Amino acid sequence: MYIVLGVVAAGILTLLYFVYAPGPVAARAYARARQRLDAGDWQEALRLLEPFSNHWAPAAWRNKLRHLSGECRQRGMDAALSTGEYEEARSHAVLVATLLEQPEAEQIQRIIDAGMAEIRRRFAAQTEPVVSMIDRIEKVAGQTQPQAQFWRAMCLLRDGDLEMAAMLLTAVSQQVGRDVIDPALYAGLVLHRLGRPTDALKWLSEASRIDGNCPLVPWQIGITLMASQGDSGMAVRVLQRAMGPRGLSAWQREPGKLWIEGMPEGRSYIRQLAEGLGDPRNVTFPCPLLGSDLNILIRQGNLALAQALFKQDRFAESAESYGQLLQTIPPTPVLLRGYGIALARSGQYDAAFKQLRLAFDQEQPHDLLTAGYLALCAAMGKPTNAEDKPRNIAWAIKLLARYPVLENTEWSVIARDVHAEARQHGLPLSLEDQELLCDALASVQATDVKSAASFVHLAKTHPEAIKPVYAWLYVRAATVHGLRSSVDLLLFTTTFKEAGKAQTFYALHNWNLAESEYTYLERTADLAPGRFPEVLGPDYPPKGETLLLDHSRRQEQTGQTKLARVAIEVLLKLSPHSLPAHDRLACLSYREGNIDRAIQLLTRWCELAPSDHWPLVRRAIVEQERGNSLQRSEAISLALSLTLGRLRAAVAYMGATLSLREWFSVTGRTEGRGRIPLSSPSSQQSPTNPGVVTPKNADNLVDQHPKAVAWLDDADRLLRECLRDDPTHINALTCLAAIRSVCRDSTGLAKLAAQMNRPDVADPSFQYLSAMCHYAAGRHDEAVELAVKASADPAIKIKSLFVAVCAHLKRGRTDEAVKMLQTIIHEDTQNSMMVAKAILGQIYCDRLQYDEAIRCWSSVDAGCRTQWGLDEPLRQIVLLSGLLAMDRQRYEQAEERLREAGRLGLRDRRLGGLITLALVKAGQNLLYDKAGV
Repeated sequence: MYIVLGVVAAGILTLLYFVYAPGPVAARAYARARQRLDAGDWQEALRLLEPFSNHWAPAAWRNKLRHLSGECRQRGMDAALSTGEYEEARSHAVLVATLLEQPEAEQIQRIIDAGMAEIRRRFAAQTEPVVSMIDRIEKVAGQTQPQAQFWRAMCLLRDGDLEMAAMLLTAVSQQVGRDVIDPALYAGLVLHRLGRPTDALKWLSEASRIDGNCPLVPWQIGITLMASQGDSGMAVRVLQRAMGPRGLSAWQREPGKLWIEGMPEGRSYIRQLAEGLGDPRNVTFPCPLLGSDLNILIRQGNLALAQALFKQDRFAESAESYGQLLQTIPPTPVLLRGYGIALARSGQYDAAFKQLRLAFDQEQPHDLLTAGYLALCAAMGKPTNAEDKPRNIAWAIKLLARYPVLENTEWSVIARDVHAEARQHGLPLSLEDQELLCDALASVQATDVKSAASFVHLAKTHPEAIKPVYAWLYVRAATVHGLRSSVDLLLFTTTFKEAGKAQTFYALHNWNLAESEYTYLERTADLAPGRFPEVLGPDYPPKGETLLLDHSRRQEQTGQTKLARVAIEVLLKLSPHSLPAHDRLACLSYREGNIDRAIQLLTRWCELAPSDHWPLVRRAIVEQERGNSLQRSEAISLALSLTLGRLRAAVAYMGATLSLREWFSVTGRTEGRGRIPLSSPSSQQSPTNPGVVTPKNADNLVDQHPKAVAWLDDADRLLRECLRDDPTHINALTCLAAIRSVCRDSTGLAKLAAQMNRPDVADPSFQYLSAMCHYAAGRHDEAVELAVKASADPAIKIKSLFVAVCAHLKRGRTDEAVKMLQTIIHEDTQNSMMVAKAILGQIYCDRLQYDEAIRCWSSVDAGCRTQWGLDEPLRQIVLLSGLLAMDRQRYEQAEERLREAGRLGLRDRRLGGLITLALVKAGQNLLYDKAGV
């Protein structure tokens, strides 16, 4: 019984546990809720779980119940999104994020993505409001969304509000950066249509950087460049890419694929819209700007390409592009005009005339360029009957006369070419037609050759109708292109009659009227020589002379010697008595090698100014070049008779230098072309007699060159003339001393010593020659001082030291002389070293230092020893040295010296015996030394 009661009680308790205990209750609720959720009734499942929302359930079931509640809320969010209840979906999303412990932003982003998909669907369908949906999505998101703003801008474009759309698109593009291409692309499209090409190109360039393969980007860039008169070369390149095989034409059969394959994947809102429309073959994106007809875009691109090729002067290619367009679309006046103009510019006037005639007939009102090029083609075409040519030209001129157009360069070129064709065929042109043409050319400041011909024709046929501006433009053209005509003087005179106004006009266009002034003088010299143009004023000749001289110098400085000569010839034609013109032209002729012309001009100068010495001096120089020594001397003599004082001294010095130049050419010496060579003992004097020798020692020099004496005498005479008028003329003193040094005229050098005593002169060459003069005068101490000063110049250091050596020897200061000679030996070239050794050997010989003398003379080159007569003295000194050695019982040394004398060529019958004696004596000394004696 008790057992039964216990079992019953346990069962009751177990039943009560399963009925009322939290764990079993939670488990049953979870199971029922899961069952309802799986059945799709998320609301009932959520109601079953609500009692457990206050943490009543055991801890073990709390997470399961919370996650299940989250799943219910997620189902509720999905259901709300499917019905478009985005606000309710957002409330579910917040609870889902809390219950499932997920980021709230991710759940809300799902709602935003769904909303964006709905916005794209509505925009594509065009049957439901889009802006209200954008507002709802942005309210759900809590902030503006870039894609939502993009579609808002697209709606504005659909409504025609381009300004507000442009603001939105630029803001969105700045916000998304380079992550999405659509905002930048459409910003460029809108700004182009608003007439802001610079801003449009900025955003289109940004779109190109995001994805350069999108064909719409280069297409719009090219069209914008052409519409804004931009870089036509770049326009050609981008349009050829946009219209090429990989451009828009790739989607011509299936245009809908353009919005998918032509836009970058993952970086295009429009591509997302197109991909959401189903089968790509049936996609039709309703673009509010570009429309949905791809053929229209292709035609626009080809039209822009044709225009760009035209601007690049690729007229044949442009005409071909226009022709292809006309095969696909109706012949509109724009296409016909473009096609015709391109044909005309490529020289196909007959074919162009047909197209332009059609365009002209269709246009209302008539386009200016259509009429202009139609007239050009009529005039330039080749009719079947030659008799029709004059009538065609007359019709063209009549057509042009209907349009008095100014300040249009293209129109003025057309009119110019038509009139040129008329003149070529000899057709008479009325004054009204010519004035109309010249006014059009003047309005664009035309200075080309053909325009200048128009001004010339007016001046020939109606000179009274010439306006100053016509003359100004012709003068500029003549200056730049070198044009000439029979009415040059009329047009130039008209220009310079009011030079002030012409100068203002030229300055306005950055032209130089001075250049035209030179051209005017040049024309006057050819057409009316003998004087300067009267219109320039009575005081102009000196100014004109200066202008032409300066122009000639500038041309010469730039290497244009021919133009420099032409300028002076102009001056000589205008002013036949101009002395500067004769001088300058003679100089240029001389430099060009035209010596005869230079002599003629200088002779004419002498006739015009018989008291002027300068043409004589110049003539002397030129005659020297011609080899006419007699005429050169006569010119110098006449110039001397016309001058006084220092000027006469300068002329005499010039004559002396010319004589010296002649002496150099006769003797074949080149070292003194620019400077008189300086003689020195090192190269001209015997080392055994190192002083300055007498003139008779120079006979060999005179014998070799008989004419040399005459030129040196003439130079000597002229230099003395120079010093008579200017005793302090340093160059004259230097040259005269050099001449007397070359001639070995020690007496003449001595006479110059007083004048050459100029310690204030810094030229080392002058001090060197001064030292030689003082040496010749016996002033050896002064000679040493001057030679040492001159030795500061490395070029004449050795020569100066030789002079000092000779002076020291004259004063008996052999020690100082030896030091200087040793310096020469260590520093100088081979030739001077030989001379120094020879002199040093002589000094050692005089000191009875025979071994040192033998060492010095033996090291002298054998040829030099023979030339200087040192062979026999050397042999005798070597013999003497051997005898002295024997006398001092140095028999071995004596034997060596005696044998050396024999090798040097000493022929003395005693030499053999002396050598034998020296050997015997040396042997005896050696034998006795070994024997200990």
